[in-house]
Amino acid sequence: LMTNELNNFLHLLKRSGHYRFGADYLRESNARKIALVLTSDDLSEYTKTKVNNFTLAHNIAQFDVPANIMSMLYPGKTIKVLVVTNHQSAQKIANLMKEGN
Repeated sequence: LMTNELNNFLHLLKRSGHYRFGADYLRESNARKIALVLTSDDLSEYTKTKVNNFTLAHNIAQFDVPANIMSMLYPGKTIKVLVVTNHQSAQKIANLMKEGN
Protein backbone atom coordinates (compact mmCIF):
# COMPACT_ATOMS: atom_id res chain seq x y z
CA LEU A 1 0.00 0.00 0.00
CA MET A 2 1.15 3.51 -0.85
CA THR A 3 0.66 4.73 2.73
CA ASN A 4 3.25 2.25 3.95
CA GLU A 5 5.85 3.44 1.45
CA LEU A 6 5.02 7.05 2.23
CA ASN A 7 5.25 6.35 5.94
CA ASN A 8 8.67 4.71 5.53
CA PHE A 9 9.98 7.59 3.45
CA LEU A 10 8.67 10.23 5.88
CA HIS A 11 10.43 8.39 8.72
CA LEU A 12 13.68 8.31 6.74
CA LEU A 13 13.35 12.01 6.11
CA LYS A 14 12.81 12.74 9.79
CA ARG A 15 16.55 12.48 10.45
CA SER A 16 17.45 14.82 7.60
CA GLY A 17 16.03 17.99 9.14
CA HIS A 18 13.95 18.75 6.03
CA TYR A 19 10.78 19.36 8.04
CA ARG A 20 9.11 22.38 9.53
CA PHE A 21 5.85 22.14 11.43
CA GLY A 22 2.60 24.00 11.56
CA ALA A 23 0.70 26.46 9.42
CA ASP A 24 2.62 29.29 11.11
CA TYR A 25 5.66 28.43 9.00
CA LEU A 26 3.67 29.30 5.87
CA ARG A 27 4.77 32.92 5.66
CA GLU A 28 5.87 35.06 2.72
CA SER A 29 9.42 35.14 4.09
CA ASN A 30 9.61 31.33 3.99
CA ALA A 31 7.81 30.76 0.69
CA ARG A 32 10.97 30.11 -1.33
CA LYS A 33 12.15 27.47 1.17
CA ILE A 34 8.93 25.46 1.02
CA ALA A 35 8.92 22.55 -1.43
CA LEU A 36 5.75 20.74 -0.39
CA VAL A 37 3.08 20.77 2.30
CA LEU A 38 1.36 17.74 3.80
CA THR A 39 -1.86 18.33 5.69
CA SER A 40 -3.54 15.92 8.04
CA ASP A 41 -6.97 14.86 6.79
CA ASP A 42 -8.52 15.93 10.12
CA LEU A 43 -7.23 19.50 9.86
CA SER A 44 -9.80 22.17 10.75
CA GLU A 45 -11.57 23.86 7.85
CA TYR A 46 -10.15 27.23 8.92
CA THR A 47 -6.54 26.05 8.82
CA LYS A 48 -7.11 24.00 5.67
CA THR A 49 -8.33 27.12 3.87
CA LYS A 50 -5.35 29.12 5.13
CA VAL A 51 -2.92 26.45 3.93
CA ASN A 52 -4.69 26.04 0.56
CA ASN A 53 -4.61 29.77 -0.10
CA PHE A 54 -0.89 29.94 0.65
CA THR A 55 0.11 26.91 -1.42
CA LEU A 56 -2.01 28.05 -4.38
CA ALA A 57 -0.60 31.58 -4.25
CA HIS A 58 2.96 30.23 -4.27
CA ASN A 59 2.44 27.26 -6.57
CA ILE A 60 3.49 24.78 -3.88
CA ALA A 61 2.37 21.15 -4.02
CA GLN A 62 0.06 20.10 -1.21
CA PHE A 63 -1.40 16.73 -0.28
CA ASP A 64 -3.83 15.51 2.34
CA VAL A 65 -2.57 12.48 4.27
CA PRO A 66 -4.30 10.25 6.82
CA ALA A 67 -3.99 11.65 10.33
CA ASN A 68 -2.42 8.42 11.59
CA ILE A 69 0.61 8.95 9.33
CA MET A 70 1.33 12.20 11.16
CA SER A 71 0.83 10.68 14.60
CA MET A 72 3.08 7.70 13.79
CA LEU A 73 5.80 10.09 12.71
CA TYR A 74 5.79 12.03 15.97
CA PRO A 75 4.03 10.00 18.67
CA GLY A 76 2.54 12.13 21.41
CA LYS A 77 2.69 15.30 19.35
CA THR A 78 -0.21 16.79 17.45
CA ILE A 79 1.14 17.70 14.04
CA LYS A 80 -1.41 18.65 11.42
CA VAL A 81 0.75 20.53 8.92
CA LEU A 82 4.10 19.13 7.81
CA VAL A 83 6.24 21.38 5.62
CA VAL A 84 8.98 19.80 3.50
CA THR A 85 11.89 22.12 2.67
CA ASN A 86 13.94 19.84 0.43
CA HIS A 87 12.94 19.74 -3.23
CA GLN A 88 14.24 16.24 -4.01
CA SER A 89 12.42 14.81 -1.02
CA ALA A 90 9.29 16.73 -2.00
CA GLN A 91 9.44 15.24 -5.50
CA LYS A 92 9.69 11.72 -4.09
CA ILE A 93 6.71 12.33 -1.78
CA ALA A 94 4.68 13.77 -4.67
CA ASN A 95 5.46 10.67 -6.75
CA LEU A 96 4.42 8.36 -3.92
CA MET A 97 1.17 10.31 -3.47
CA LYS A 98 0.39 10.11 -7.20
CA GLU A 99 1.05 6.36 -7.29
CA GLY A 100 -1.46 5.94 -4.49
CA ASN A 101 -4.27 7.72 -6.32
